[in-house]
Formats: sequence, structure tokens, C-alpha cells
Amino acid sequence: MTTPAKDPLMQVETCGSLLQELQIIWDEVGECDVEKDKMLLELKRECLEAYRRKVDLANRSRAQIRQAIADSICCTMGERPMHIRQSDQNIQSLKAELGAILPELEEMRKRKSERKNQFIEVITGNAVGSRLRVREVEHWFERGKLTHAPNTIPFCT
Repeated sequence: MTTPAKDPLMQVETCGSLLQELQIIWDEVGECDVEKDKMLLELKRECLEAYRRKVDLANRSRAQIRQAIADSICCTMGERPMHIRQSDQNIQSLKAELGAILPELEEMRKRKSERKNQFIEVITGNAVGSRLRVREVEHWFERGKLTHAPNTIPFCT
């Protein structure tokens, strides 16, 4: 059996336990209250700086992930990547940011719809005389099943 001093699971330190240990040391040394207060303020400032660094890192990571998602969506749709403004300070809420990009998203939807209609026109135009019908093409398109339509040759591989 391990002793608590050597068992890493038993050596959980908290800010409170470390502060108590620091108070004991200060009492043994005979540190005055003014110096204790200065040191405590310095500790709080250092803690805040550490938290700020972690929050800034998390914000940058979140912005990179958002940009990667936006780039992936644009690439999948055959569009140039969108460069959404990502500020280090969240001046706007996510809802406000969404509202700011809605016009561009609507334009992308229009272009997608136009491409879909062009695609359907080409497919139905090439399928004259075959058993392929417009409703079938639209149905396959909407369901994402354009790779192998029944009783026809494959459209996409």
C-alpha cells in the first residue's frame, strides 16, 4: 500500500489548500500583513493572466475551426472560401454574426439552386427517349442518390 505523500491521486492540491500552506509559512516566517496582501494581489494577477492566455488560445482555436468549417462548406459547393471576420474580442454575439453572413448564405443557396436546375436540364435533355423522367431525376437529386439511378447508366462515379 502506498502512503498518501507518494500516491499521486492523494496529492490533489487546490488553491485553498495551497493558500493555507502559504499562510502557515508566512506565519512561521513572520511576514507582515502588508507584504502578505501584496503577494496575494500578485498571485491573483498571475492567475488572471494564466486564465486570459487559456481563453485567448481557446478563442483562436474556435475561430480556426469555424473558418475550416466555412471553407469546407464552400469547397463542397464549388465556391471560393469565405473569410469571415473573426475578432479576438467577441463584440458581436453568434446570432449577430449569423445575421451578418445570412445575405452571403442566401446568395450561395441561389447559386446552388441554379446549378441544380442546370444539372436537371442537362440530364433530362440527354435522357430524351429513355425511361428517365424529370420527376425521377429531381427525386434522386433531392435524396442524393444520383450515383446509380434504377434502370439507367450511372451518372456520377
